[in-house]
Amino acid sequence: MTVIQVTRERTNAFRLHQQGLSPKRPELEESLAGTGYLPTREAAYLSAAARVEGFQRADLDRLVFGRSSMVEVAASGGRSFLVPAAIAPALIRCPAPDERRAAEAKLATVRASMAVSVMLKDAVLDTVADSGLGIRDLKEHFKRGTDEVSGWLRRPGILPAILTILRQDGELVRTVLSPPLDGGEVVFARTDTLLPGVNVPALEPVDALEMLCAWYFRVHGPAGRADFGWWAGTGVDEAQVAFDAIRPSLAPIRIEGVPYELYMTPAALAELMGFESLLPDPVHLVPWQDCWLMSHETRAGRFGSREAIRRLCPGPALPAILVSGEVRGRWTLDAPAGAVELDWFAPPRQKIRERAEAVAMDLGAFVKREMPNIAPLTLPSVEGEFPVYGPV
Repeated sequence: MTVIQVTRERTNAFRLHQQGLSPKRPELEESLAGTGYLPTREAAYLSAAARVEGFQRADLDRLVFGRSSMVEVAASGGRSFLVPAAIAPALIRCPAPDERRAAEAKLATVRASMAVSVMLKDAVLDTVADSGLGIRDLKEHFKRGTDEVSGWLRRPGILPAILTILRQDGELVRTVLSPPLDGGEVVFARTDTLLPGVNVPALEPVDALEMLCAWYFRVHGPAGRADFGWWAGTGVDEAQVAFDAIRPSLAPIRIEGVPYELYMTPAALAELMGFESLLPDPVHLVPWQDCWLMSHETRAGRFGSREAIRRLCPGPALPAILVSGEVRGRWTLDAPAGAVELDWFAPPRQKIRERAEAVAMDLGAFVKREMPNIAPLTLPSVEGEFPVYGPV
């Protein structure tokens, strides 16, 4: 098969268009069809604002907490995503063998039999019930209990181990059930409550991972197998099996400057080859953990120089200034004042600076109007701590 080679510039222009960044979309759901998911909580609103004309925070709240067409899911590896309800079961059932082994090993240290493990799982599910409970509430509940089950679950590490196993079995999920800026907290919820009518535990992990892999390459291609495994947080072997299963349905592609093949659907490849951007040097400000960067492990050479990516992504991606899809700097936010400060890695051209300042002014106005009480926090960067927003 002939492998098509394209420039990084063409690929990024196409992906910016797909993700609703260039140009912005008139409707939130149209934009989400291109991103596939959003980061969670505060960053979700900022990601949507970067992609939707006239976006209001209530627009996303209606989708998530009104219509339940999107749900927050904590996936393997500790990362959380706001995803369409249709793909949520696959993400919930995505296997994390290391997490499960650690949980089972913890139960083995206290010699919990299979019968005891079942009893503990049933007790946690009954306690969570239909409303969802946070870890502190669960600990407090079993701290007050006087029965045998409560005694077991008060032992160090046992409740977290049971919660991990219930999540791996598809019976519980870490999520948010009410708007985070209105006090909604992360809770453990039963999947039959979050996704009524869907039997999540019945979905086999191998099938879930294959389903998730096909969805990932359809939405986030061009990408590699390592990108998918890193994003999904699953084991290398498990990611390879899922990728091998769907590989015949994908088309290989070479991006200039990337020393290995990437893959995308044939339909998306045909669209890429016919795509012409009408927006030269577009500028965007995307938030912490935005899907533009956090959908791919290998970002250097595709979304910016190695040095730029190193400074932006010591761990989770910091808020980024994008120029034509490439990282050129970072930004900070003073929400109550509606002020966005730009931190360029190298001085930009005057026209690009002016575009960025206009985008920053729009973003500041949005935050001051829609989410003035967003909480500050700091994340590590190469130079030290870097201020961003919202709870980790």
